[in-house]
Amino acid sequence: MCICIYLDDLTQLMVGRHSIENKIETSTQYFKAKPNKFYLVSVDLDKHKIMPVEQTDSNGNPQKRYEMIIQHVNNGKEQTWTVGKTVCLQIITELRNGFKVLKVERIGEDRGTIYRIQVVE
Repeated sequence: MCICIYLDDLTQLMVGRHSIENKIETSTQYFKAKPNKFYLVSVDLDKHKIMPVEQTDSNGNPQKRYEMIIQHVNNGKEQTWTVGKTVCLQIITELRNGFKVLKVERIGEDRGTIYRIQVVE
């Protein structure tokens, strides 16, 4: 018995899979980037402000973080993204330069996580 999948069918399966993954990842209130995956997001500071928030680290020590509302370019869903000072400053720099759409890529996991922020538009 042979199962044949034509290229068009395979392409549709892949597009469907990415669409489902996209819906699942953006179905929650908070944005949590997966390692080694990139996301196209927009930030509109005229609509939503970046707000400082207090959180505690794993040892119970207070940490200052920053929350912003991002919108996923591919499906229009909005999520809250909580970031540290370094990522927040990277994003603010690009927004001040007139860019609104950013490509966000998470590299690494846990304490070794860094975010690569690149401008798109």
